[in-house]
Amino acid sequence: MRTFSLSLPFFAALVALLTTGLSLTASDSCADSRWDLNDVTVIMPLPKAATLPLYLRAPSSSENGSSLIPHSVFTQAVRLIAPAVKQTRINEHYDSLTALAFRIDPCFKNLPAEPCKKELRVVWQPVLNGVALDAAAHTFYEPTDSEFRVLTAEFRELKDGTTASDHPMPLQIHPGIAKLGLQNPAVQNFLRKMKSRMSFPRLRKITFLVLNAPGNNWSFLSYRVSEDGELHQNSIAITGQSFESFQNQAGPREYLSTDVAVGESKPGTDQILSLIRNSRNPDLKERPKLIQIYQSTLRLQNPATHQPGTMDCLSCHGSQSARFWAGNQMSAAERQQVASDAYPKTGGFDWRNISPDQQNTIVFRMVGYFGKTLALNSRVIFESAEVAKRLNGGSF
Repeated sequence: MRTFSLSLPFFAALVALLTTGLSLTASDSCADSRWDLNDVTVIMPLPKAATLPLYLRAPSSSENGSSLIPHSVFTQAVRLIAPAVKQTRINEHYDSLTALAFRIDPCFKNLPAEPCKKELRVVWQPVLNGVALDAAAHTFYEPTDSEFRVLTAEFRELKDGTTASDHPMPLQIHPGIAKLGLQNPAVQNFLRKMKSRMSFPRLRKITFLVLNAPGNNWSFLSYRVSEDGELHQNSIAITGQSFESFQNQAGPREYLSTDVAVGESKPGTDQILSLIRNSRNPDLKERPKLIQIYQSTLRLQNPATHQPGTMDCLSCHGSQSARFWAGNQMSAAERQQVASDAYPKTGGFDWRNISPDQQNTIVFRMVGYFGKTLALNSRVIFESAEVAKRLNGGSF
């Protein structure tokens, strides 16, 4: 039997450049068709061996000749977590690190009191032989106001060029790209423009989720990238640790447990670390405690309640399966007691989470793939809805 353990940081996104006749106003963007979930979060199909060269990968050269993610940066992160790993393995994973999701956001906040920052976020995973490895990098970019207007137009071009439906659809592999394929001119044009935004000098933050041997040890860490390209390690929110690591020995869908120390809960914070540490703890059989943890999973997945800087990575990444686990131990009446803490589903979107393995206690993906299967945390759906609402309202 395997259990469930947790770890740290992660993510981010990118920019724009003005092209003649391409500036898009808020009224223009609302005139043709409304923004939907798949328009603001673009999830790429899982690459096959034949199509992998069409994708953006870490070693790909950007407009200034630098790699999209420098080899030295990737190696530094892996060595910090797993100093004994062989360089050949690091090289293999670096070469296969593939951009699998892109998202724009006109008002990203790390903390509630911070001003809005415009952002492009890109999610990467190593892909070998058509299978996504259980590891990830997230890169974040901060475009200027004028760059963001053009970046928004480029996402709109992808929507229009791939004849995506104007009817609400659940967040999924981008329907237009899935239908038309990577060689479609609109898709290649989109990737070409994203590549121009993703040079290393534009990068402002990068986070990693690393899976270590023997295959059940995960670690999270995060770096801030200064204007001069220097890396500065961030501490993990709530815990204050330099990185989070956990060993998961739980069987899928069965229970959660870890045999390593994870951060202690602090007053006034929504954490699910006590559940993650050992879901068979007798204390969790006390109804108030169980209801409180379930309530925390709802709050952790609600972008109106929590920003990245107000929750630890482990609680955020583990919230999907933990919500199912706790909810399954409760009655409908008990779940209803805290239903008001759930994200309010307004705006006419299709709110279904169609990823097939949401209750699996060894899946920690926010957005991406678990093996060959799409994996989504519902928080990503809600974040995408927030972005689409802002763009539909012209507030960018």
